[in-house]
Amino acid sequence: MPIHLCTGYLGDEGEQHINFEFTIEDGASVDFISHCSFPTSKHLTHKMTAIIKIGKNASMTYSDAHFHSENGGVTLISDTHAVVDEGGKYMNSFELTRTRVGKLTVKMDVDLKAGAVADLESKVRGKSDDEISIKESLGLNGKGAHGIAKSKIVATEKTRARIVNEAFGNAPYSKGHIECTEITSGDNVDVATLPVLKVTNDLSELTHEASIGRINSKQLDTIMAKGMTEEEATEFIIKGILN
Repeated sequence: MPIHLCTGYLGDEGEQHINFEFTIEDGASVDFISHCSFPTSKHLTHKMTAIIKIGKNASMTYSDAHFHSENGGVTLISDTHAVVDEGGKYMNSFELTRTRVGKLTVKMDVDLKAGAVADLESKVRGKSDDEISIKESLGLNGKGAHGIAKSKIVATEKTRARIVNEAFGNAPYSKGHIECTEITSGDNVDVATLPVLKVTNDLSELTHEASIGRINSKQLDTIMAKGMTEEEATEFIIKGILN
């Protein structure tokens, strides 16, 4: 059974600090499901720091879903540092798509030893004047380490988003892939994405895909031909991207 972590706050304002330290011993396997809910907060700062140590041939998955208030009064700051030992696996997903964001700052760095694997994925939808900042870093520091960092960001209205995904190939036969997909809708969005690849070992292989743009007009036309309005078709496509 997965371990369920539930953190939230029902008040209008305040500051919440969450400090996690996870140690997954050699050969162990564990799944975490996390829900963070702030449905009515007008002035709330939520700070989360996580230190993760995954042992040899151990595995950990962490699925983090957030639900914020619709007035945009939540400030979320998340900082995660993970070390994955030889043959270990780390899967992390972050999702904030059903409510407004407010102000979001996510930082994550992963140190991968020999044969270790990491899969990082972020899905965020910004509305109104939301602010989004995400930085994910893969350190491929052991022979044969593999990692992927994916981000899917939808920015609408006056959303400001800054996305940085990094991969460092420091060991032989290590492989890393960066994938950034940003969808914009509205004349006042401000979105930038930066994939960073750095190789210090000539036997390492790094790749990236990055795109920023509006919803494909042909997709809109096809769906609208089936009876949807442009707004309904846009929402349908956005949900498909984030799912």
